[in-house]
Amino acid sequence: MKNKTLITGSTGFIGSHIANYFEKKGHQLLKGTKNKNIINEKNYTYLNLSDISSIERVFSENTIETVIHFGAKIGFNNNLAELQKENVTATQVIVENALKHDAFFVFASGTIVYSSDEEYVNEFTIPNPSNSYGESKLLGEKYIIQSGVRYCIHRISGVF
Repeated sequence: MKNKTLITGSTGFIGSHIANYFEKKGHQLLKGTKNKNIINEKNYTYLNLSDISSIERVFSENTIETVIHFGAKIGFNNNLAELQKENVTATQVIVENALKHDAFFVFASGTIVYSSDEEYVNEFTIPNPSNSYGESKLLGEKYIIQSGVRYCIHRISGVF
């Protein structure tokens, strides 16, 4: 087995662009997707954040060197319980597997972890999510930080 970079959310807007960039640079990719219609295409594998066994399978069948975690359930009007499995629990499972593989972990969070009342944020601004989506991302960040995995967290602002 070759060492690979796993990208979750690889069919989403940001994840697909990141995957294309890495492919052009010649990286060995494994693109996680819940879309079963494309898993037979080049480098796609079934990885559904609401199906923990699919996450475990991807790690057991591959040698993962880097994880770029862009997958998430987006929902600004959802309650935290609706976002918990895909945004928090799945992140925890991916982090635990990254630790087992000694993989570097890159997490896509967002400025959504700050209060919507904040006009300007920097590295000293204290997170205070205004909605459950921001809260789920912040919970993921906190788990990553305390886990012991080698990591980088990106707090991306609006993309459009």
